[in-house]
Order: sequence, then structure tokens, then C-alpha cells
Amino acid sequence: MKDKFTLAAGILRKPLIGVFSIWLLLIVFGILQNPNFSLLNTTPLIVIIAVTFSVLVIAIFKIPKIQQGWRFLFITHKWWSVFVITVLCLAWQFFIVTQLITPIGFDVQFIHGALQHPQSAETAWYFKYNPNNLFLVFFQKTLLNFFHATPTWHNLGILSFCCVVGSFIFNTLSIYFLKPQHTITTVYLQDLLLVLFPMVIVPYSDTMVMPLVSFYLLGFILLKVRHSFSIQFLGCLCLALGLTGAYLMKPSAIVPFIAIMISELLLAFDHIFRIQRLPHLKSILLLFIFLGITIPLALQYQHFANTQHFITYAKGYEEPPIHFISMGMSNGGGFNQEEVIRNQQLKTVKERSRYSQKLIKQRLKHFGFWGYLKFLLLKNQNNTSDGTFGWNKEGRFILAKPTNLIKAFFYPGGKYLGDYYWFAQLFWLVFSLILLLGVNYIDEFSQVFRLAIIGGLSFLLLFEGGRSRYLIQFLPVFLLLFGLVAETAFAKIKESMAVFKKD
Repeated sequence: MKDKFTLAAGILRKPLIGVFSIWLLLIVFGILQNPNFSLLNTTPLIVIIAVTFSVLVIAIFKIPKIQQGWRFLFITHKWWSVFVITVLCLAWQFFIVTQLITPIGFDVQFIHGALQHPQSAETAWYFKYNPNNLFLVFFQKTLLNFFHATPTWHNLGILSFCCVVGSFIFNTLSIYFLKPQHTITTVYLQDLLLVLFPMVIVPYSDTMVMPLVSFYLLGFILLKVRHSFSIQFLGCLCLALGLTGAYLMKPSAIVPFIAIMISELLLAFDHIFRIQRLPHLKSILLLFIFLGITIPLALQYQHFANTQHFITYAKGYEEPPIHFISMGMSNGGGFNQEEVIRNQQLKTVKERSRYSQKLIKQRLKHFGFWGYLKFLLLKNQNNTSDGTFGWNKEGRFILAKPTNLIKAFFYPGGKYLGDYYWFAQLFWLVFSLILLLGVNYIDEFSQVFRLAIIGGLSFLLLFEGGRSRYLIQFLPVFLLLFGLVAETAFAKIKESMAVFKKD
């Protein structure tokens, strides 16, 4: 009867692992099918790097002196090594950011325009239909004012870089509190991601919500793994502040919190069912502290947004949530310009909601059951298969030409752009395989993270998706799960290799 209803040991354990494993298999299949893995657009640089890496690996395993040096650096002095490599990766990424920063298209251009010309007609038009991005503008404006900086593309790119680094710092602290022995693995993974993550130069909610998600996940972990009330109070504060900020910036970013709530409700129900006693008074007090922070903060922001005069726009024209569900059922499940234009021609939110409902009914009828299932499978592939997280996939993403070696790897038309796509795709494949091979690692936190990932992927299936940029908001969850399961996955790989050698 013990833990009958929990995610880690109850009746939901196997179904959760089953769904997660099947979904990861679909993702791996999609990654392998993605055009980024095609060698047609690559250069000989791919072969040079592959050969160099293979020679290095063989030398580490076969040449005693090189093996000793490897052990000296990465085992005996592992903490110094991870520190030096992380500093080098950060310096390299900062250099790349400064070299790549350029005007970005799609919604980002309107956010930038609002900071420079808040009272312009273009700004008023954009926020008339997209007031959900107001918090992002105020968040960036507050940071710029704090650093006495102007809203240039360069400064906004640096802010985005700082947000990603901040997220990685919070992730590292989370793993340290959960499993200290897994900290170095997580840091190395994040170092590699930094090198292969040019989306860091895009100052939009995808990257800027990352530290807020990581912050509230850190708060949740502090609440769970520390028994001191002062530490738990700090965790409650981190959870409340991070969650409120994440919700206001990108509402879908609270999906991991929903997974946390499901897990905690199951634990509470299990506790009451088995022990027949209500939760401890301290837990109730922390809950009231959490609610006492989040609710007033959210209400205070809404009041501020409704009364501020920095950006003036016509209210009552915002897109209803059902519009994004309808749009997520068209084409490849992504942005539909024609539908947006038609929607904006309707005068009221109620009319837009009715129009979207009509489109949903029409599309479901057109699909049929099996047709809709096939559509969802294809949409899931569009949502998850691109290891670049949608780099160059948005409208008018980058218009500048590649004028130096760094830009040749990342800008449209760059000589080595295909090489970057290939390496990013390889990283995403290995990353996903490690998550899949680590499914035998099961505890309360890994199960919460798996449920959060399933929730995030389900959200993208239901709402507008169609490209992997929307996965960025959930990266902290992916990274924390990797930090927990990597050792189990590596052990399984070693075990398989040992069996192969015997055969």
C-alpha cells in the first residue's frame, strides 16, 4: 500500500515511463529524418572534425600516457577542469554573441521597436493584438535601466545571453542540491549547448523566460530536499517569484509547475490515504506564503499593465487562446499568416473565438480520427526534430549577409551553415538518446521532470507549434533530467559494449 499513488513508486510509474519512452523514440526517429542531418549541404570540415575526434578517443583508450593525462585532468582535478572549460566556453560564447548580433525579424522586431519608439503607430498596432508580450518589454526595459543601457540590438543580445547563463547557473545549483555527484556532467552538457546555441542572440521570451523557469524549479527542489524552515522559506520565495515571472512572460512556461502540482497532490493524497493524517502545519504555512506572494504580484502587474502609459494601444482586441489551437491545426501546426489576417479583421474577441471554433470543427471533420492522428505525429516531428531549435526558421529571421568566419557558420547563406546544422542535430540526437537510455533511473524528481516534458510536448501538439523554437522554454527541465539520468544511461552503454565484446 506504500506510495500507491505517487509517480515514482505507485500505479502511475509504469504508464509514465511507457509514454515518455515512446515519445522519446518518436523524437529520435524525427531527429534522424530531419534534413539537418543531410551531408549534402556540409563541407569537408565535418570529416576533419570527425577524424580528429576519433583519433583522440582512440588515443585516450590505447596510449597509456595520454590516458594518464586524461585521468589527471578530468578525474583527479575534475573540478578545476570543469571550471576552466566552463570559463572558456562562456568567453567563446560571449565572443560569438558579439559577432553575430544583428536585427532579428518576426515578433522580436516589434519588441525592439517598442523599446525605442513606444508611442509609434507600429507599436500600438502590434500590442493591440499581442498584449501578452508587454511583460517582456517591461522586463527588458527594467534590466536596461538597471545597467544604464540603451535598447540597441547589441545590448538586448547581451541581456539574452545573461538570461541563458543565469538559467544554467540555477540548473547547476538544482543538480548540486539533488545529486552533487552529477553536477559536473550537467555543467559539461550546458557548456556544449552554449557552443551550439546561437538562439541566445535572439532577445525574445524563449530565452528570457529560461532563468525564471530554472529559478522556480530550484525553489521547488529547495523545498523538497531541505528540512530547515529558513531554506524552505527561501525555496518558497524562489518558486513564487520565478513562477509569477514565467507566467507573465510566457504562460506556457508554467507547464512544469503543473507537473509539480500533480506530483505533490498525489503525494498528499497518498499521505492522507496511508497515514490518515492531514499534511504538517509547516507545509500549510508554506502554501499560504506561496499564494500570498504569487497572487498579489500577478494582480499588481495586471493593474500596472492596465494603467501604464509607456505603450498606448487599443484594448480588447487580443487574440483568444482558442485562436492558437485553431492555428495549431493548420499546415504543419505552426504560424498561419492568412488565418491571423482574417482573425484581425474581426472586430471583437468573441467574434474571433467563434471563428476559431468554426475552423476547429471544420478541420477535425476534414481530418477524421486517423487523419488527425497522422497530423499529430507529423506535427510532433516538426515540434521536436530540429536540433537548432528553429534557427533561421522564422519569417525575416536574419537579413544580413555573412561577412566573417563566425557568421559563415550561422547566417543564412553562410558557407559553413550546413556544418552547424549537422553538429547541432548530432548533439540533439545524443542528448535525446541519453534521456531515453536513462529511463531506468526513477525517483520523485526524475518522474516530475518526465511528466513536465510530456506536458510541454502535449501543449505544443494542442497549440501553435510547428518548429522546435518553442522547446527552448522547457530546456531547463530537459537539462535537469539529463543531469539525473546520464550516469544510468552511460552505465547501460558500457554494459552493452561489454556484452558486444564477449560476443
